[in-house]
Amino acid sequence: MSRQGEKRRVVYRHPLGRYEVTETTGVNIMGDTYHIREAFLTPEERDVRGLLTNADKRAVGNYATRNDPITEDEKKKICKMYASGRTVVQVAGEFCRGYDAINNVLKEKNIRQSEKKGRKWTTTERQTVALMYMEHHDVADIAAAVGRSMSAVSNVLATMRRREEI
Repeated sequence: MSRQGEKRRVVYRHPLGRYEVTETTGVNIMGDTYHIREAFLTPEERDVRGLLTNADKRAVGNYATRNDPITEDEKKKICKMYASGRTVVQVAGEFCRGYDAINNVLKEKNIRQSEKKGRKWTTTERQTVALMYMEHHDVADIAAAVGRSMSAVSNVLATMRRREEI
């Protein structure tokens, strides 16, 4: 409910459509200008991520996910819907299934590839890490030398320490 003379405007909208920040400007009874900023979730609008909103859930019907096995006929329909451009989340909503169940069907049918695993550490890379660590190089230098991220180097160092390799 806005008062007479109040002005509202959206000052920020989340890039994925999750919420908006609005600013209300007006004059109070003492004659002072005030500014109020509020954040509002936008659950009724379809956000850019393509997730189901409350309106979508009502349109689909009973949104409770089912746990019974997916039949071959359903698997064909799931693959067809995904191939037509729908997201995994949208397909999951249509079939009242969880995201993982739909994703597993698509992987089983070789329609959607599984996420890439990190590449294995070679013996040469591990030796380089150990040698540079013993020479008191910092993690950033070691990471640059072996072409890995600093977190990957930290993880392999921790593993090597645990195994008493260094």
